[in-house]
Amino acid sequence: MCRALQVLSYCSFLLLVLMLIQHAFCQSISDMITSDTLNRLNSSGKRIGYWIEYVDERLKITKKDKAIFIRYVYYENGYRTSSAACINFKATLKVDGNQPIKDSVVLMDGIFRIYNRKGKLRVEESYNKGKTKILKSYYPRTGQVVVLIDYTKPYKNQEWSAHIEEYNRDGSLLLKGYHRKIGKKWKVVPLDYND
Repeated sequence: MCRALQVLSYCSFLLLVLMLIQHAFCQSISDMITSDTLNRLNSSGKRIGYWIEYVDERLKITKKDKAIFIRYVYYENGYRTSSAACINFKATLKVDGNQPIKDSVVLMDGIFRIYNRKGKLRVEESYNKGKTKILKSYYPRTGQVVVLIDYTKPYKNQEWSAHIEEYNRDGSLLLKGYHRKIGKKWKVVPLDYND
């Protein structure tokens, strides 16, 4: 009888641990999405709020059954406010963060680097709980940054605005400014732009 109670107590303990893990997971999902919208459309049929995006080993958007990662992107009246690299070449992904798990889709968290066939760094994307924080793309021959998009440096605390820098092949600065909302439209504007 005593052994049966020990086994029952152990099973109860495991059940309690699983319930706590499930609660923590659900809480972390709700912490990730600061808006109460997920995969919603407005009255005009346009995407609004956060949407789940499935991506493959090149961080290219794909169907859920072919995805290894998910990330969250934000839409405002059908306009996607967050950027992501568009990879159209054979690539190798290296992850410093959440690793892909066989037969599973993993939330993007950490730094994701994409290298071309010659081993040159082409893209670096930084994610925190599925949300894009920093995106960099590089010239393959020189290794110089082409574009830097930094959502951790918004324009006057404007949600989903981002600091942007674009460079020439030689590394000289071409544009420094913000991707931000002006009126009802999102635009890339230089630092000296006056609205």
